[in-house]
Amino acid sequence: MTRPPGQIASTLKSLIITGDGSGIGLKLALQLVAPGNTVIICGRDASKLAEAVHLAGAQAVTRDVTVAEDQDRILSDIQAQHGRLDLRIGNAGIFLAYDFRNVPDRLQRIEREIAINATAPLTLARRALPLLEKNARPGIVFVGSAVAFVASPATPVYSGTRALIHHCA
Repeated sequence: MTRPPGQIASTLKSLIITGDGSGIGLKLALQLVAPGNTVIICGRDASKLAEAVHLAGAQAVTRDVTVAEDQDRILSDIQAQHGRLDLRIGNAGIFLAYDFRNVPDRLQRIEREIAINATAPLTLARRALPLLEKNARPGIVFVGSAVAFVASPATPVYSGTRALIHHCA
């Protein structure tokens, strides 16, 4: 069942948005804080997070979602501080365009893009399940992209990671 954004926002209490609090993540935080929810924005860039906290009135957690220990800390902090998690929004992602043949650090770029765009969202969602399942109507949302359906030749890894997330959702 699809519910209007306002109705969704009014039924939440505690949620986390991964992805430094800019762009889509910031817009989501602004919309979801308004009805009185506890919105936690998680990312690696403390300065972007500070700006998002200032603009949206959200809380910030500076962590790297590609690190298993950071994922565990994120969730244990939410459990300790809020006792609940109603919604996990996976918004973190990187978009790298490069020529596989001519970039010397291509393996590192590929691994990083897969870790941020695919592995981290899926593993954090799995780790969050025990906390989410304490609620009657928990949710997990992954922010996607049209390239999940029509791949971009200039960004094959990004396209592939978005397709993977789409198929796992």
